[in-house]
Amino acid sequence: MDEEAKRFWLAQNVPAACIFAIPGLKENFWAMGDTGPCGPCSEIHYDMGPEASEQGHTDCKFPCDCGRYVEIWNLVFMQFNRDASGTLTPLPKPCVDTGMGLERVAAVLQGVISNYDTDLFLPLLQRAAFLCQKDFDIEQRIEQVRKAPHHFG
Repeated sequence: MDEEAKRFWLAQNVPAACIFAIPGLKENFWAMGDTGPCGPCSEIHYDMGPEASEQGHTDCKFPCDCGRYVEIWNLVFMQFNRDASGTLTPLPKPCVDTGMGLERVAAVLQGVISNYDTDLFLPLLQRAAFLCQKDFDIEQRIEQVRKAPHHFG
């Protein structure tokens, strides 16, 4: 884990129990590709609750990939430029590249699990259903039945 990033989060009063190293990630480093601006990063995840688990987990912990924990924001501390040989050169003007998923933040703030249930998408989906001469509510119920686990006895 990047101890410097951990110290920064702790200085912001983020509880230590909420700071994680991501398993399998050698270092918290972001790059768009093999070359170009890059640097250390922090990702902010939100616990959408047990009902968001696509695997029915009720007591899993981050970083379980069941769908319960959603990345909503990241901070990339652009400090370097990586050239074709892999050499990192300090940028003349380092910066923070921050990115968030607007639709994911909207889902969190609106208390819904699916991005498509937010006020960003629902009006579009309802209008599309109207233009296709479909009953939106019926189509939603059909989709819920399709996604529900089937038990055959």
